[in-house]
Amino acid sequence: AASATARPAPELPRFQVFIAYDCPANAQRALLLLAGLAAHFREGLEIHHSLCRFDRLFQLTTREAAVRGAVQADLVILAANGEQDLPASVRDWLDAWTEQAGSGSAALVALLEQHPPTAAGCSTVRAFLESLAPDLGVALFAREFNVQPDAFTAEAEPVSPPRTRPSVTRNPPAA
Repeated sequence: AASATARPAPELPRFQVFIAYDCPANAQRALLLLAGLAAHFREGLEIHHSLCRFDRLFQLTTREAAVRGAVQADLVILAANGEQDLPASVRDWLDAWTEQAGSGSAALVALLEQHPPTAAGCSTVRAFLESLAPDLGVALFAREFNVQPDAFTAEAEPVSPPRTRPSVTRNPPAA
């Protein structure tokens, strides 16, 4: 009998996503977007992601690790309350990321919550990012959504990878 040799499975293209978020509810929204991407691409793309919470970016070593994570990413997701100004440490991280990555290296998706929608239809953070995007050299895709004040709470849902597709894996958060 002839011995059968198994062919190694073809290596899938790797797609790296870096998520910066202000609270667990917004991180969960970013992970749901990521699950949608995984479902759309099915088995044709190996998606990996890392997470970093805004309040950790105050620490220099964490911010430097977050910059490295964003530089290596194909997609950066910023999930935040769109009505509050971004903390200085987050703005510093954005500047360092784009300075090190170079123009056109990744796309930036902003998932911004509002309570209630602003009269101008554009949140403070979206306006800030739109003014920076040309200087940052990134493609910006912003999505604002309305959330009832108590629709999500920090304790309601733990931040964990979605279980919809095995092709989505989680890298350790930026240290």
